[in-house]
Amino acid sequence: MKTKKRKRKTIPFDDRAYHPRSGRRRARQQSALRMRAGKKAHFIDEQGNRQDRKWSAIFMEDDSGNAKVNKVANEKFKNKIGKINSHTPIKKVIRVNPETRSPHMAISQSGRTLHRIEKLDKKLVLFSNDEEYANKRTEKTNIPQTTAPSFKKSKPYKNIKKPANKTKEISVKLTAASIGKVKKQYKENAYRREGKSQQAVMSINTKACKSENNATNYVRAAGILPEDHKCEWLHCVAYSLIGKDSQAIDNLVAGSFHANTNMMMIEDSLEYLVKQYKSGVTLTVNVDLIPETHIATTIQYKIETPNETMIFDFDAQQNFKSHIVKHDYVKAYVQAKVEAYQEENQKKRKRSDSSLADNASFFQKKDTNTDKKNLDKSGSSKRRRYT
Repeated sequence: MKTKKRKRKTIPFDDRAYHPRSGRRRARQQSALRMRAGKKAHFIDEQGNRQDRKWSAIFMEDDSGNAKVNKVANEKFKNKIGKINSHTPIKKVIRVNPETRSPHMAISQSGRTLHRIEKLDKKLVLFSNDEEYANKRTEKTNIPQTTAPSFKKSKPYKNIKKPANKTKEISVKLTAASIGKVKKQYKENAYRREGKSQQAVMSINTKACKSENNATNYVRAAGILPEDHKCEWLHCVAYSLIGKDSQAIDNLVAGSFHANTNMMMIEDSLEYLVKQYKSGVTLTVNVDLIPETHIATTIQYKIETPNETMIFDFDAQQNFKSHIVKHDYVKAYVQAKVEAYQEENQKKRKRSDSSLADNASFFQKKDTNTDKKNLDKSGSSKRRRYT
């Protein structure tokens, strides 16, 4: 009796965390992001019914000098987010903040009530019909500014190097060449990070038990967050952007696992921005710390391009998963703005080229007229001589 060959189950590369044969980690940052972020397409409402999770966004235009560009970018943004499977267009905003006039609740074209999740770059507002998730996202983690009295006597505190300041600020210039160099080195090193690990960089005594030097135990010893709060030594500027230079004490802080995932969603768009601008992009990261600790409370990304500045704020101790759809909206937002500025710059170049061409033709006509006058004068003088 012939036995049928068993078909091997194929796993899409983007969903695979580990290659079973070669035993090496996947290099793509987007794949790691999809592993860490939330991907659920449904939720249970207050009545216990299963609902499709829907998302939406509003691009808030302003009256600044770039109003024309923002209008074009808004149209491009609408076209891009229309391709997101779980997106639902907004029909009407029904509640706004009386002070900032920022939208807080809306109704979709299908009649769903959408609740505000968060505001990014002061212009992009995200919504969802999952009210429970929206409430979690809008509430910031309350973190006391003073640690427990026993913290300074604990092993994690003694084993970790002491911070120099109450804040950390890192500014780097990113170009396509610099990021390409980091990726090349990462590949040559068999997709392993160069230099010391985060724990080794932060530790005074590298021979101590690893569990004593990890970020989770460091935060737990401070006695300011719940026992089940999981943390990591976060890179303020990602390894994928600056390579082994990121493994430094000034670039590492203790933040939650979910905050790190949230930051990765913006880092992916940074690589896109760098490819669009030959002169590069400047990234400035500002981190607020609890005094005398490496525990971060807020992290801010300031991205400066030749056209404008974008600002993204993060809750450094976020205690819930960010949904992967946020990455899609941020990507659409950044791409729409870049494309709108590129169109505006092309129009300006065409105007300047046409004005230069008009000036050139004007001076050419002027020169031909003067030449004709000189010829007429010379011809008349010759006739007088022969007569």
